[in-house]
Amino acid sequence: SNASEMKKMGARDFEDLLQCAIPAFEGLLPEPYNRDILTLLFTCAHWHALAKLRMHTDETLVFLDAVTVKLGKQLRQFQKDTCIAFKTRELRREAEHRQRQQSRSHVGEAEVTTTHQSTRRLKTFNLQTYKLHALGDYSTSIRKFGTTDSYSTEPGELEHRTSKARYHRTDRKEYVEQITRIERRQARIHHIRDEQAPHSVANEEEVATSPEAHFHIGKSQNYPENITLFLQRNLGDPAVKDFLPKLQRFLLPKIKEILTGERSFSDRNNSTAVPGTTSTPASSDSEGRVFIKADCMYRHNLMRLNHTTYDVRRAQDIINPSTSHCNIMLLGQAGATTNLESDDQRHPYIYARVLGIYHVNATYIGPGMIDYRSHRIDFLWVRWYQYMGHFSSRYSSLDRACFLPMAEPDAFGFVDPSDVLRGCHIIPQFSQGLRHSDGKGVSNYAQDKLDWKSYYINRFVDRDMFMRYHLGLGVGHTYADTSREDTDTTVVNVEDFEDFEAEGEVTSLQDCGTDSEVSDSDSGSDSGNDSEDSEQCLDYDEYDTLDYEN
Repeated sequence: SNASEMKKMGARDFEDLLQCAIPAFEGLLPEPYNRDILTLLFTCAHWHALAKLRMHTDETLVFLDAVTVKLGKQLRQFQKDTCIAFKTRELRREAEHRQRQQSRSHVGEAEVTTTHQSTRRLKTFNLQTYKLHALGDYSTSIRKFGTTDSYSTEPGELEHRTSKARYHRTDRKEYVEQITRIERRQARIHHIRDEQAPHSVANEEEVATSPEAHFHIGKSQNYPENITLFLQRNLGDPAVKDFLPKLQRFLLPKIKEILTGERSFSDRNNSTAVPGTTSTPASSDSEGRVFIKADCMYRHNLMRLNHTTYDVRRAQDIINPSTSHCNIMLLGQAGATTNLESDDQRHPYIYARVLGIYHVNATYIGPGMIDYRSHRIDFLWVRWYQYMGHFSSRYSSLDRACFLPMAEPDAFGFVDPSDVLRGCHIIPQFSQGLRHSDGKGVSNYAQDKLDWKSYYINRFVDRDMFMRYHLGLGVGHTYADTSREDTDTTVVNVEDFEDFEAEGEVTSLQDCGTDSEVSDSDSGSDSGNDSEDSEQCLDYDEYDTLDYEN
């Protein structure tokens, strides 16, 4: 849709436009104006995300001060260099509205006249407005009165809809009494409806709302998929190449982990413990095999993912492979076996598109087995993104990713839902175009005919996603590093922020000085015990000298 033709826009509408503006504006203007506009849009989105945080610390407020200064400089540069290079005019509907007002004042009747290009007045960017002037006071106001959501007028403004809807049902005369009667009548109807509603036994599916469960996948087995028939039906599709061997290699350590956990409660010193639970499983029969019951996997349409946000609140993402809500992000350590990153391109997260949500009933066969009981194992079938870094190191830009080539052995894989951090927002880089210009792909299941050459990872989609790219500042976030055992817990170093922000790279999370569980839980408080005697490595005076462009 044409954003300039949208009417009756609220603040949330402008926010949505700003969050998705960078891919839409890229390539519209020649250089260097394209670079200046993309940099300004990134800074605007960065400032907006910081200003609307629901939990601030001293560090985030210092960030906000620095970004505010940068935003002011870029706005002045935009007016000085970019605006004068182009002649901009008012919108067609603005010109028509102005002409209607002029016709009413001169003629006395609302006559709509045809608007031509010559009647649209020139318009320039005006810095002399109160809204721009007030940007510098945001940080001070937050320090004095709290975060901006604490005194937002949005709840009251939205409540006007209720009273206005009831007003239309009155005769516009004694409307106060009539609105009161309507409100009482609606309340009684809701009360009667709640009493008559059957109070059935709690469904097992209600575990989806439990904050203790990191994820929820339905218990039903209404959509069975025979694996043999599935492979035959998609024979020749690169997406299902080595599907069964990869699935068995994925399931073997999972079922060993389940059996070891069960056995630890009954006999911790059992000499017949399942071997190989802490090492990478081999493909030989000596390490055991996995038998999939009935040779079936069961498909699910949704996965609900609970996670803790940066401000220590509970949030839930819904992953649906058949919609645009099919992208997920994981900690880099969780996908270390996929070889998606090179040593010189370290990134704290990896990304994937979910192709299917399944569960199987698997039985372990091998050394240490006791019986033939099957165990349910949930898994996600995914297509991996490859991290590409920033579009350009010369100016601020979003992180980029692309799909691995179909021929790569690690292009497709399986993920444990417990390793998923949350859903993510990935936008095509429209300026680069489609990967297959003829609209023909090689995989029907992966739908690669719709692939773009590269994608943007939208860090500004919400506040929680934004704070995940400022390592150490999200109070509710946890990080992990399992590469070394001799981990010393310290405070996050400011230099690590600078490296990650300026170059699009991050050192290992061990170097950042953070060590906790690979989950978004409220655990990890023990990490502070070892750092009480350590030297404080945050030098707040150095924040003013840091560059937070990205």
